[in-house]
Amino acid sequence: MTDGTPFDIDAYLTAFQHGDTATMGQFLADDFGFAGPAPEPLPAAAFLGLVTTFFTAFPDIDWQLETSDVSADGFVVTTHTSGTHTGVLDLTPLVGARYEPSGDSFQLPHQEFAYEIESELVTQITARPADGTGLPGILAQLGLE
Repeated sequence: MTDGTPFDIDAYLTAFQHGDTATMGQFLADDFGFAGPAPEPLPAAAFLGLVTTFFTAFPDIDWQLETSDVSADGFVVTTHTSGTHTGVLDLTPLVGARYEPSGDSFQLPHQEFAYEIESELVTQITARPADGTGLPGILAQLGLE
């Protein structure tokens, strides 16, 4: 990469946008954690499972992604996410709930995610809190709270 970091941001984000969790997993460190609305950071397997869950529940999910603050130690991704609930949203592992398809759509406000990089792998993704975003925002817009 020309920005000083050997981490291939474009390859990772392309895999993310297509739900290619096998490729995404190659970019995650063994001690990876996703810090979001859950009380404890999700390990890699749970994070990748959540990505799969989103693509199952929202096959048309569209993550508009923009990177900023790129350095050898990390970067920030700003997302603007939308989708239609046409598949089962199985959140049993996270919150013990499963939602049948409603056909309803959601469109979230922008949210930032800070990525930490070490030894060319993502060690941490931290969702920066913003009203109406993330899984709580999706559930609220779909009336599934």
